[in-house]
Amino acid sequence: MAMGAVFAVSRVTLSEIIRDKVLYNAAIICFLLFSVGVLVSKVSFIRPDRIVLNFGLTALAISNGMLAIFGGATLLTREFKNRTIFIALTKPI
Repeated sequence: MAMGAVFAVSRVTLSEIIRDKVLYNAAIICFLLFSVGVLVSKVSFIRPDRIVLNFGLTALAISNGMLAIFGGATLLTREFKNRTIFIALTKPI
């Protein structure tokens, strides 16, 4: 029962994020940072694989942070505007 509610909330949240195109912007920034890492590793003499790994992990961390901040802010304001947050807050999930 509890896992079903978690999956339902996560499915709706994911569809809202995809609809707002926040996910696409974060993916583009992640791809650009990873591409910069590949280009910088070509110039480096010492451990180019480590540079690509560091840039890739940094790109993922930054894009996930952006997704959490912008997606959360967008979804929260939409919930208040549509007044659906009050229904969700009165019922235990």
